Amino acid sequence: MRRIGHRERPGGLLPAHVGDNGGEGRRLREGDRAARRESGALQGSGDDWDIAASLFSLANVLVVREEHERARELYREALGLSRELGDPDQYATGLANLGCEYLLDGDHEQATALNEEAAKLYRDRGSRGGLVYALDNLAWAALVRGDHERARALHEETLALCQELGDKLIGGECLEGLACAAAARGEAERSARLFGAARALGYEQPPAEHALREPFLAVARSRLEEVAWQAAWAEGQALTFEEAVSYALEEEADSGTPDNGASEDVASERWRK
Repeated sequence: MRRIGHRERPGGLLPAHVGDNGGEGRRLREGDRAARRESGALQGSGDDWDIAASLFSLANVLVVREEHERARELYREALGLSRELGDPDQYATGLANLGCEYLLDGDHEQATALNEEAAKLYRDRGSRGGLVYALDNLAWAALVRGDHERARALHEETLALCQELGDKLIGGECLEGLACAAAARGEAERSARLFGAARALGYEQPPAEHALREPFLAVARSRLEEVAWQAAWAEGQALTFEEAVSYALEEEADSGTPDNGASEDVASERWRK
């Protein structure tokens, strides 16, 4: 799951992806100070476009700092302002970002509702770059509530779109999502390969998102001997992005036979609200 960078002005989404700092404290502190300066200065400027953008900026910084409750408050405030301004692009961005926060908080119903609305707005406006975020969030919401087939279908749709856009960041998330779905079906080797393929793209999830994946990863690892797990993981890591997409999409239709026993309910109760 990822949140989308805010827009500065009407006309298009910025390409920045929240969470790409990789723990670079200096950049984070600078972004925090800049967002606070900008927000404080603009509160009295009367420029609602800039105020909404600043609120999104600060919320994004707070997410990276894992101050999620405060981030949700600012996302909601920015959403209300974007609605008043009649700005569908920024409003859709806010829906997807806030939906992601609800998902990490365990409220998958709210996360699904917000991202479904965001996805519709993105589809209506032909914004494929924004659509991948909303679809990815919807897929994870389906996964953690136990609807593995819907999660798989959404991740497949998103992964195919990422391939068209050349978006390896969200593509890596989709591969991990499909790895989790495979784990839930009892397909441990396939899960290991997909996890390995995602990691080969350099994808590393923040702690809050790692907690979501951990139950699926643990179940998959428990089904294989360590040597077999490492071998399958290495096979996945050796794949290029195009090869990983091909493996994920072409073989999904033939998957469904567990490596050991029946599929099982994996997600913990934390994600069942």
